[in-house]
Amino acid sequence: MRFAAIVVAVCGVFLLWVFHKLISDYTQVFLDFCIYNDVFPTVIPWRVIVSLASLPCLGVLICMWAVSNTIARDTVFTNKTAKWISRSAFLLFADAGFVFAANIVMFLLSYSHPGVLFVCIIVTLAFVALGLLAAVLSRYIAKAADLQEISEGTI
Repeated sequence: MRFAAIVVAVCGVFLLWVFHKLISDYTQVFLDFCIYNDVFPTVIPWRVIVSLASLPCLGVLICMWAVSNTIARDTVFTNKTAKWISRSAFLLFADAGFVFAANIVMFLLSYSHPGVLFVCIIVTLAFVALGLLAAVLSRYIAKAADLQEISEGTI
């Protein structure tokens, strides 16, 4: 799991670099859809949005690393692990909401293309699905931790 976290972090840094490069290319190609005919007002907000949207992903990676530590110590079914996974779910939901709201605002300001909004909806649904999966997993790990405490108390 630690190897997966490192691979995801490296891929995330690469994708962040690619997104920043694509933002520059995107604003050059689709200037017709913008209110202003200057690249500066459209590049800066998109770069800020992409950078801010990557921060919760970093938080999820930190939570993933913490969970991998509990797996390495063979203490998976604890309330602490459930809290880490619950934090991951919250960060995924918050990131999905932020990305969706930011893209709607940018679209309404004519700084975005309808195709970008469509891709944003797909990404948002994926983040919500992962967040739901993490929330359910967190709930089940918390229940397993309670059952483990009860079983250790009876022995």
